[in-house]
Amino acid sequence: MKFRATSRITLLVLLILYAAWSIEFIARTSFETPEGRVFCLWDDAMISMQYARNLASGQGLVWNAGGAPVQGISNPAVTLVMAVLHWLPVSPGTVSLLFQILNLGILLATLIATFLLALTLLPERKTVAYAALLATMLSGPLALWALRGSDMGFVTLWLLVGAQGIAQVEFAGRESLSLRLVALAPGLLIRPDVALFYFLILGAAFMLGHRRAALAGALAGGLVLGIWLGVAWLYYGDPLPNTYYLKATGHPRLLVLAKGVELVGRWAPALCVPFLLTLATAWRHRRQTTYQLLAAIPVTSVIYSIWVGGDWMSGHGVRFMVPMIPVLSILMMEEVDLWMGRVVFSTLRSDRVRAAATLTLAIALGVLGNPPAARAEWLTGAPPQLLDYNRNNYFFARYLKRYTDPSTTVGVYWAGVPVYFSQRRGIDFLGKSDSHIARLEVDRFKPGHSKWDWDYVLLELRPDIMMDDSLGLADHPIFQRDYFRVEKGKRFFFIRRDALNRLNDPSITLIDLATGRTLGPPDVLGSDG
Repeated sequence: MKFRATSRITLLVLLILYAAWSIEFIARTSFETPEGRVFCLWDDAMISMQYARNLASGQGLVWNAGGAPVQGISNPAVTLVMAVLHWLPVSPGTVSLLFQILNLGILLATLIATFLLALTLLPERKTVAYAALLATMLSGPLALWALRGSDMGFVTLWLLVGAQGIAQVEFAGRESLSLRLVALAPGLLIRPDVALFYFLILGAAFMLGHRRAALAGALAGGLVLGIWLGVAWLYYGDPLPNTYYLKATGHPRLLVLAKGVELVGRWAPALCVPFLLTLATAWRHRRQTTYQLLAAIPVTSVIYSIWVGGDWMSGHGVRFMVPMIPVLSILMMEEVDLWMGRVVFSTLRSDRVRAAATLTLAIALGVLGNPPAARAEWLTGAPPQLLDYNRNNYFFARYLKRYTDPSTTVGVYWAGVPVYFSQRRGIDFLGKSDSHIARLEVDRFKPGHSKWDWDYVLLELRPDIMMDDSLGLADHPIFQRDYFRVEKGKRFFFIRRDALNRLNDPSITLIDLATGRTLGPPDVLGSDG
């Protein structure tokens, strides 16, 4: 596929602008500390970073060094990449920056892949390729989830590479798919649930008559998943990650589906027009396998997102729907460009006016296709939603590292940033890295945040320090009996009475939860030690 010099320059300029804007966003996710500027990913990604650091230091793929192996990650390949970054001679506050830069590279490759896929489908309508590129560039969910450190950028690029292989066979006369499909199989380790998209790609290959290639891909994918599941079974005692049990089991199924509909529905108003345009394009090409594949991707994304109950940060777009964004951009802009030529400018024979109108609508649809929170954060420079959480959790971790004994255990709701930066052993109240909590049966549902067991935590795990007392913990009689409230300036947390010797800060104020009495450290140490 040949490009004129002006096309290459235009594409390069757009990519440079996107990179510059992304770097500005990355800078906005960081914050100043006495140790210098610190970069953080979103909290779940910092859990993966904790696993990665322990692996890189020879402690194993575990959350707590020396602790029992628990599969609290669902993105093994991404965690391995993070482990490689931990071998570099940089501070903990900089490793996240390196991963964000890597994700920026993935996003730039995704934009190029979107452009190339559009050109493969419509080689004579280059305007559609640029329009799809612009709409994808303006997508807040794609950029925000990737630059915060999720695995969705990796998944999106992987999916586009697979779709491009199908398109090249059908539209560019490529003779073989076997090598590409086999090469895609290791991508299942980005996160194993992308097998849903892999099945779609294999099905498209089969429909195109490449049955041997589809079989080779299926065997390679089965081998990759089989090896990982076997390794996980041997290492963790269970082939499935804790997130499977947290989201797919232990809740009334109707509650999960209702929540999924609710959270997906928050993005739905912005997606109505893109979906209608995509449906029109897919219907016109309904006999072409590539378009059947591309139409199936957003449908599968929505159904899966509803099935798992949505995502807790749905204001920025449900994470599992992000990989469909470039596909929607291509299909909807093909329909827009068609209407510009056949209806709006049918009597005005000016390709430049038609192209300008198509590109203008690409910008409008790209902006309007964002959920409100994502639009504000990505396009207007609003403060990142997680910035305050990350900053507060970092400074709490910094306090723990300075004032607590290294053997101190910390009970957390936010299980990523506090544990990673404090380098203290974490106790995960919400079960992502706790097998018992993950397998609970409960009568409520909130994605990833609906399971906890205070009797188990207080009687068996007995954390030395707890960050918070929400979700009913404050009213538990054992908690009130065994813990003090610790106040230090505007900060507060809780410490177990018999763990006071692990906290070395003479300037704190202690409050007895059972009586409400305010105590100084000498009063407490003199009575209970």
